[in-house]
Amino acid sequence: MVIMLRLRDPEQWPVEVWDVHSVVAKRRSLFYTETVFSPEIKRYNKWLCERTDELTLYELLEVWAHSMWLVYLCYTNPDCDPELRHETLLRLRGHFQEYLKLPERHQEKFWPLWSFWYAKLVAEELVEEGWWDGTA
Repeated sequence: MVIMLRLRDPEQWPVEVWDVHSVVAKRRSLFYTETVFSPEIKRYNKWLCERTDELTLYELLEVWAHSMWLVYLCYTNPDCDPELRHETLLRLRGHFQEYLKLPERHQEKFWPLWSFWYAKLVAEELVEEGWWDGTA
């Protein structure tokens, strides 16, 4: 049994006729030619995030890993505004609560993405509650 998969370059077609497999393939290929902050990769990420029910767990993991990496890079940038850092953690706290609702086997797959943020979230809570001053 031979299965053929026809991929189309999404750039050659209107967004209304894009398909998940072609977008995933195009997105993967862009990592060889574009920077991590590529607007085109981010556009494909956004499109794929709107179709999570059509993605495999590994495809979803790829998209979320890239998105989390971008947030991490911005958060750890020495020029990042402290207020933006705090806002980032507040947003991630809600996403982390959703992560905790996933089945344990999915949590295991996503833990490498969340391990850094979990430490930051705990530290933020300790500072907010007055248990720690935020210094090493």
